[in-house]
Amino acid sequence: MAKGDFKKDLLTIPNLLTLMRIIAIPFLVWFIYLSPAEAPSQYHFWAPWIFTIIAFTDVLDGYLARKWNQTTVMGQLLDPLADKLLITSMLIAFVDQGRILGLIAILLIVRDFAMSGLRSIASSRNIIIQARWWGKVKTLFQMIGLMFLLVQGKYVWHLGFASPLVNFNQIGNYSLYLAVVLSYIGFFIYLINFIRKVFEDEEKS
Repeated sequence: MAKGDFKKDLLTIPNLLTLMRIIAIPFLVWFIYLSPAEAPSQYHFWAPWIFTIIAFTDVLDGYLARKWNQTTVMGQLLDPLADKLLITSMLIAFVDQGRILGLIAILLIVRDFAMSGLRSIASSRNIIIQARWWGKVKTLFQMIGLMFLLVQGKYVWHLGFASPLVNFNQIGNYSLYLAVVLSYIGFFIYLINFIRKVFEDEEKS
């Protein structure tokens, strides 16, 4: 990539939004540590708000890149990097605070890096494997789990006919458990399809 192209790609609105998302990650982690379980409940909402803004910019930068035809190689590199930095940082912070099991964080982080490596190998061999719904549902449960863990604590939900006490930490953990299961199902399906494609290509050659 030429120097001019690098600067031009970097200064597109979608890529600037992605860079802002990366810059915001340390502030999110800082607020996570400022709101331990024993802190007053009002402190538990700063981190969720920052997380919501980061998630919104993640959707917005992809939308703008497609709408304005500003999809770039740099954007394709920065966007997944920002996502991995965000998820990894939050999981490590939650483990450090005892909100989740270390094993859950390890399983999710290892799977993401393994999937990235497998996709890179597939791309280098010009193998295209369509994304399945497993990944999207896994991401949904993962984001729900992280949001509940950010808010944390126990809250009474007034439903009219009942007022149950809801434990946000438990909901967050259960969501991450489901995310782990779905992520590995999706990974092994992708791996099987990749191996099948490799064998098919070798038989043709």
